[in-house]
Amino acid sequence: MAGVSREQFLSRITEALEKDRLELDLPDASGARVVDADRPPTELFVKRAEQAGMALLWASSPEEARNRVIRTAQSMEARSVLLAGPSTPADELLRTEFASAGIHMLDPTDPDAAFEADLGVTGVHAAIAETGSLVIHAQPGTTRLASLAVPAHIAIVLESQIVPDLLDWAEREKAGPPATGCVLITGPSKTGDIEMNLVTGVHGPGDVHVVLMTGH
Repeated sequence: MAGVSREQFLSRITEALEKDRLELDLPDASGARVVDADRPPTELFVKRAEQAGMALLWASSPEEARNRVIRTAQSMEARSVLLAGPSTPADELLRTEFASAGIHMLDPTDPDAAFEADLGVTGVHAAIAETGSLVIHAQPGTTRLASLAVPAHIAIVLESQIVPDLLDWAEREKAGPPATGCVLITGPSKTGDIEMNLVTGVHGPGDVHVVLMTGH
C-alpha cells in the first residue's frame, strides 16, 4: 500500500481486530477434570509417562541429572548429541561432560543436525500428569528437532514444571507469552501402517528417557 509503513499497516489490522473482538462467556470446565488438582502430581506423571513407554530416571541436583544423561548416552553408545539450547537444565554441565566423554556435540543452528545426531537432549516447558506428556515450546536459540527427528530423546524435567492436567497447563499457557510453536510428546514416536501394525520410532525417537529433577 503506497505511502503506508509496515508499522501503520499492522496497527490498522490490530485496531480492526480489537473493534470486532467477541467476549465469550466460557462454561466452567472444572467438571471435566479427571485428576485431583489438590494432590501433588509427580506420582501420577511418573505412572502415566511409564505407561506411555518412557523410561524415568531420578535426580536431585543438576550434577546428578548430568550424570544420568551421560550414562544413558553411553549405554546407547551415542557418538553425537544435539543439545536443544541454553534453556536445557544443566546445559553447561552437559557440554563439559559430553566433551570429556568424547561425544560430539552438533550445532543446533544446522538444520541437518537433528537428522545426523544419535541423541537429542532437551528441557521442557511443562509436563502433564494426566497424560504423562512433555510440552516443548519453540524458543529463540533452541531447536524442537532435538526432540522430534533424533532416534533417541532425553528430556530433563523439573518437578515444579509438572501440572495435574490439560486444564492446568492451558491456564499456565495463558499466563505467559504466547509460543510460536508447541509440541506435546507422549511416549516414543509411533506410526500405524495400512495393515494396522503399530511401529515405533519410524518418524521420530524410538526411545524417550525422562530425567526428573525432584525438589526443583
